[in-house]
Amino acid sequence: MTLFGTIRNKILSKNIEKRSFEYFQNIEDKKRLNFQLEKFNKHWQKIIKIPYYSGLVKKGIVPNKFESWSEFVEKVPVTTKKVIQDNKNNMTDKSRKSEFTRITGGTTAQPVQLPSWNSEMKEAELDLWTARSWYEINPKSRLFLIWGHSHLLGTGVSGKINGFKRKLKDKLLGYYRFSAYNINREKMRLAAEVMLKFQPDYVIGYSVALDNFIRVNKDLIDKLGALKLKVVVGTAESFPKEDSESIINEIFNCPVGMEYGSAETNLVAHTHPDGGYKVFWQNYFVEAIDNGQQKGKIIRITSLYPRCFPLIRYEIGDEVELYDGDNGLGISRLKKVIGRCNLFALMPDGSKIHSEAFTHCVRDVQGINQYQILQEKDKIRLLLIVNDKYIKENEKEIKSRLVKINKEFNNMNFEYVTSLKQTISGKTPMVIRKDNEDSN
Repeated sequence: MTLFGTIRNKILSKNIEKRSFEYFQNIEDKKRLNFQLEKFNKHWQKIIKIPYYSGLVKKGIVPNKFESWSEFVEKVPVTTKKVIQDNKNNMTDKSRKSEFTRITGGTTAQPVQLPSWNSEMKEAELDLWTARSWYEINPKSRLFLIWGHSHLLGTGVSGKINGFKRKLKDKLLGYYRFSAYNINREKMRLAAEVMLKFQPDYVIGYSVALDNFIRVNKDLIDKLGALKLKVVVGTAESFPKEDSESIINEIFNCPVGMEYGSAETNLVAHTHPDGGYKVFWQNYFVEAIDNGQQKGKIIRITSLYPRCFPLIRYEIGDEVELYDGDNGLGISRLKKVIGRCNLFALMPDGSKIHSEAFTHCVRDVQGINQYQILQEKDKIRLLLIVNDKYIKENEKEIKSRLVKINKEFNNMNFEYVTSLKQTISGKTPMVIRKDNEDSN
């Protein structure tokens, strides 16, 4: 533990305990939904002053106040990433200045940049630590991350400053961040070596990276088990194989959890040791009513707290499985999140480049509507659907970031298209490999 972590734990511990109790008290569905509706209607009065939503009110599409969640679902249009890309300025609360930007690419490879306030992160922080407390983790616990290193992709003086800040914050927090951009055998063996020296209390990583890590380090089962971790948590995507979770559990000899959320939302739900996911319904109204392509229910999210960019029936791009008896309207639990997992790119030098590496190199570039990586043997193409905000010089910026991850990206070609490649089932994956190899 660190001094900073100990202080933060002292500050947050009472609120974490209170929030955890609130989520687990025996509250009737009707009472919970009424609580959420009252909270939303309060924020709705401010939201409808935003041009996009005031326009809906003036046209008579939505009311000034909702009498029920059924009315809300019936009358309010779904917000997709395309809607955000086309209307972002008019969907933003400008009553005060934004303080940072949420940037995401996501498994849909459709980047959006959302203006945000620092106060939003304080709301999200409490739910995050509440979820971790279920696994006996607190803010002073030591964390090993197998994670993206986007702070190292910047250029010039500002890029170096951001990298220094991130390293300093991690040290103060008691975190060690190991890059998950390259997840080949050599890197994952090194990750195990560093992890054993660091002696963390818990591990969080991209789910595909954790799967690769555990498969190349099976021989270290005694040493990794001796760490006595509280939990290993997968994030950003589903585990790639049916036995991923059981093998991670076996090698580390600890519970395996999963976060569910995004850069746009922060944490929306988290697994609980008793099974399934608990939804953080104090901050989000979550609906899962309509059927999706993957035989699950399409999840849509509505924020219940003040945001610079409110999320209203936001279609995050995922499907979920509900418990029997749940109707999908304002759910407090999830049985399963379905199919958030991308292939990695396989480089000529044997490097396995995680899909999030491409997201981090592309997501904040203006003018990109969608992107896709197409690999045919040793040749890699970046397919882009762009709008009039995109400039050709962006190619240099994107390539310079990717080259920091692997020099082979110097040979990558850019291709501007009107549609992306789809699978037979109609999915549009972020990464497509034509070698017919699925090593995930």
